[in-house]
Amino acid sequence: MGRSPAGGIVSRVRASIALQIKSAGRLLEMRAFSFVGSEQILQPIAGPAVVDANATHFEQKKIDISAYGEAASIALSIDQRAADILFFSIIDWHFRIQRPQHLARSLAEAHHRVFYISVHFGDYAGASRFRIVQQPEPRVFEVQLLVSAKINRIYGGFTADHVEQLRDAVLDLYDTMKLTAPIAIVQFASWCSVAEVLPGCTVVYDCLDLLSGFENVGQQALADEQRLIRSADLLVTTSEPLANRIAPVRASALIRNGATVEHFRSARRKRSGKDQPVVGYFGAIDHWFEASWGRAAAEHNPAVRFKLIGRAEPEIVAALDGLSNVELAGEIAYDKLPEAIRDFSIGIIPFKITPLIECVNPVKLYEYMAAGLPVVASPLPEVVAVGDLVRIAATAEEFATATRPRSRKRPMPVRRSAGRAGRRSMAGRRARTSSSPSSAKCGQK
Repeated sequence: MGRSPAGGIVSRVRASIALQIKSAGRLLEMRAFSFVGSEQILQPIAGPAVVDANATHFEQKKIDISAYGEAASIALSIDQRAADILFFSIIDWHFRIQRPQHLARSLAEAHHRVFYISVHFGDYAGASRFRIVQQPEPRVFEVQLLVSAKINRIYGGFTADHVEQLRDAVLDLYDTMKLTAPIAIVQFASWCSVAEVLPGCTVVYDCLDLLSGFENVGQQALADEQRLIRSADLLVTTSEPLANRIAPVRASALIRNGATVEHFRSARRKRSGKDQPVVGYFGAIDHWFEASWGRAAAEHNPAVRFKLIGRAEPEIVAALDGLSNVELAGEIAYDKLPEAIRDFSIGIIPFKITPLIECVNPVKLYEYMAAGLPVVASPLPEVVAVGDLVRIAATAEEFATATRPRSRKRPMPVRRSAGRAGRRSMAGRRARTSSSPSSAKCGQK
């Protein structure tokens, strides 16, 4: 209560309001205020505001930090010398080490805290909405979001209920880990509706592949991508053909893939001197793999052993059945790959040339080269572009010939492709912006 200038008694009413600042549907900032009586003074409220009784990420919570996982206290104690990174990836950390993990490691080495979001979700039990499941690298933390809804896979897209619960989880992460000016790197488009809720967040879409080329991607995910291409603060593509396809909508920064050179260089040092030549492959053995080429090469070269590392789809297994010189070795952990490929004589990339594959910049190209292996590949545009560092085979017959045993003293002849640069150094390729028009399980090839 208080007195008016005329001496009467007035009631000083105090009300609380919450102000949300949004842009393009994204929450940039939230402020809470108290509105005090007739003086109309806005005063900040101490502590978080309760906007919605069910929105626990805005409530003052008193949860022991250990509820967020054993590594949570470590993550919270790290000095924040650079912006925090949230990695909305397409694979879990230990599935196959490739671009997502390469980028996350490099950003951590540049003094960012990196929170790598798992594509598998835990059950929400009413307390913490996320759990740090491991710290695979210094300054890198793999995070599992906790939800009550059942989410089988991210590739079909999220329902509205999924999005609401995942938003609650990442906002809990934002509050608890005290994120500052975070950068969200989105590598699968369905994550966009989740990432955009983070206050003050810069959203980067790292477009890995031609999403419409995958058989397991739903229409919702494709619609999410079209929105994300337009709304992201930065768009990155992994290959020139992919950049060209997107260019009519928006220009992108072109950043190709790479390899952990030291990791695979050890395969070169360890390679055995076995007499039998071994034609090798590692990675996903999926619908884009030219199994008929593999069969033709194995039949044409009975003295050569063909060793294929990775999970093979049933139709691929059936197509290679009955060949005594073909070994399907299954999945091998990344840290054991150098040892597993030390007997390789050649690394192969026998992919069907589909719209999906035309846009691929294959990680294994760099890994084979780091291991000192000659490479035989289908005419993927990004592989043809490296010139005579790779032998190109456009048919099953050419592939069988290219994998034939040769004298170690003779260099492998190269089939050149018309219309592309001849000798182009891998090291000479730089990240650049592409805006030229198009001429013509995601990211696991």
